[in-house]
Amino acid sequence: MFAPGGLGKPPLPFFRRFIGNRCALPIFALLLTSASGVAQIRPSDCVRAAKYSESKRGVSMLVMQNGRTIFEHYANGGSAGGRWPIFSGTKSFWGIAALAAVHDGLFRLDDLVSDTITEWKSDPRKSRITIRQLLSQTDGVEGASRLQRASIRDRNAMAIRLPTVAEPGAAFIYGPSHLQIFSELLRRKLKGRSSIAYFEE
Repeated sequence: MFAPGGLGKPPLPFFRRFIGNRCALPIFALLLTSASGVAQIRPSDCVRAAKYSESKRGVSMLVMQNGRTIFEHYANGGSAGGRWPIFSGTKSFWGIAALAAVHDGLFRLDDLVSDTITEWKSDPRKSRITIRQLLSQTDGVEGASRLQRASIRDRNAMAIRLPTVAEPGAAFIYGPSHLQIFSELLRRKLKGRSSIAYFEE
């Protein structure tokens, strides 16, 4: 399952779909411009980098240039089809997911989270939290690194019950809770469709 702090890799069709959004065009233009000015990658440099990665307990190394695989190496239990916890690496994927959802009209960034997670309506702080604040980790909810424990059965349910420790918008609080809450918000907005199915459309 592709989730905050979860395992696996995001489905690429979602990103291809999102490239059509004009918000993403400057980013991809920058990437393309940067790629065109990069020197040729030497295989010997890749081998040295792979050896260094392996010595530091790295599990995989993939080098691509202009859409072509230049070098691929797996070590320490890694494999091309394997799954690996990437923890905060998922944060960047959820940001793009949020912009795609805005583009598709599912919500606006300044909508109140409590409009969807209605359990929050009676809480004086949580009722004022916006989706934008969730995504920027300024919602005031406890960061809760314990959400990453493998023993937790329902991270979304746990995350939405977490207390606030600051006023919405008053502090940046790093942790997995914010995007886990966003995951639940998106799940409810999709009304039965899985987030994976949405990403792959």
